Amino acid sequence: REFNEGVMRVDIFGLREGEGMDGDLHAPLRPSLPELQPNGHYLLEVVVRTVGLGHELTQGTADSNELWLDVQVWADERLIGRSGAMGEQGGVDPWAYFLNAYLLDKNGDRIERRNAQDIFTALYNHQIPPGAAYVVHYLLRVPESVRDPIIVDVALRYRKFDTTYMQYIYGDDYVNELPIMTLARDRITFPVAGSKTGA
Repeated sequence: REFNEGVMRVDIFGLREGEGMDGDLHAPLRPSLPELQPNGHYLLEVVVRTVGLGHELTQGTADSNELWLDVQVWADERLIGRSGAMGEQGGVDPWAYFLNAYLLDKNGDRIERRNAQDIFTALYNHQIPPGAAYVVHYLLRVPESVRDPIIVDVALRYRKFDTTYMQYIYGDDYVNELPIMTLARDRITFPVAGSKTGA
């Protein structure tokens, strides 16, 4: 864990008004913050960057390494949105944003058993080179009823092997309890129009 401290950085960098890339951009998000509107739609811009690596993240067994963004949105101590949660057996939400390589065989099936001899092509490769960054976008819809400030918490999580691979080894009932590291984190509190307390 000590070796991996400070090698990555996550920043909630910008907020666009509306659901598309052509909305007004508020960035960088600090020191001032825009006020969110109840029932408003926004696009969060999250920057993930390598700052202390001499190779791609994650390199090595990038098809079975599990590196993902866990995004939580809170209002009035209530979770109102999440991407990157884990299920009962330890599997990560398949719609989460993963920073790994999703490799396919010639039949279009995922390489998920460390069967490197069957690799045909990559569906995607989200590994980040040294000194580089990716921007990940999240749609944020503010519920009509929310009047409390909205907290957005983004964490970059890492686990050596994903649940699919571990269940291939140990069976479908296996619960993936491999340790999970948080490599980087950012948290921001947006004021909401009509709220009693600000950011």
